[in-house]
Amino acid sequence: MAKVCLLRKARVSAGLMLLVLLLASCASTAPQIDQDADNDPNRLAERGLHEEAALAWASLAWERPDEAAQARRSAARQWLLAGRPDEAQRMLDQLERSNPGSAEWYEVELLAAEIALASNEFDRAEQILSTVRGALPEALRERYDLLRQRLDQASPDSAAVRVEGLRQSLIDGDFKPETALALLLDLPLETLRDQRRQSADQDLLLPWLDLAATARAHLLDDPALSRALGEWRQRFSLERPLVSDLLDWIWSWRELQPMPSRVTILLPGQGPLVAAGDALRDGMLAFWFELPRQLRPELDFQCAGCRNPDVAAQSSCR
Repeated sequence: MAKVCLLRKARVSAGLMLLVLLLASCASTAPQIDQDADNDPNRLAERGLHEEAALAWASLAWERPDEAAQARRSAARQWLLAGRPDEAQRMLDQLERSNPGSAEWYEVELLAAEIALASNEFDRAEQILSTVRGALPEALRERYDLLRQRLDQASPDSAAVRVEGLRQSLIDGDFKPETALALLLDLPLETLRDQRRQSADQDLLLPWLDLAATARAHLLDDPALSRALGEWRQRFSLERPLVSDLLDWIWSWRELQPMPSRVTILLPGQGPLVAAGDALRDGMLAFWFELPRQLRPELDFQCAGCRNPDVAAQSSCR
């Protein structure tokens, strides 16, 4: 009997010891706190810590070269949300932009437009948005529309404001045809075409929006400009002397326009047009060197479709 009791006590003791060991084992394998959780850029962004998220994305760009482009685009977005368009531009300056027409290229262009908008550079934002609109990927369409809406609301000189000024001039009765050109001619062509499409059913505005778009499309080709204005006059059954007066106004306006400060030239990086692109670059450089130094715009030669990333951004002349 005593032996049976001793055996039972031994079994109980062994069971207790096994239980203690199991508990100790569980305690030793408890989940450890992730020391990098506070550096996760997505979590930082969710908490509204946009500057910290931007720095985290910038750090990842250096740690993971294969993902650097996406990380820098993400960093630029976070810098914008943090109210730092200067830092966002710094991120964009580190990106290779050698594949025009790709979804990534359009994403960077929209970022550049947003940076310009945040910096109150409304003309630059307008120029970028008008350039990318035609072939914008569907996935970026909503973002484009939002930027367009923000620009129209923020800029005191936006296309929407100018068209409203044109409408008011027509209603007030003090309108002259040159007024339409003075209000609209310096807008990008795609912007003018957009405004014309939006006003296709408005008889009051359509002739003058069509005038501005027609003149802008042929602005630097005098014979084509003269023909196009003649066709415009016929479309709307307007007086013949009007074309001559408009041509004189456009020529005078054109002479007063300042030289651009920066010109980007996209050259073919492969295929049968490479030689033609090289000739175009050499010809532009020759003309550029003939200009007085104070009149020389910055020339930014970009390579389209270059397989060698080191050649993607070819050169810049200041």
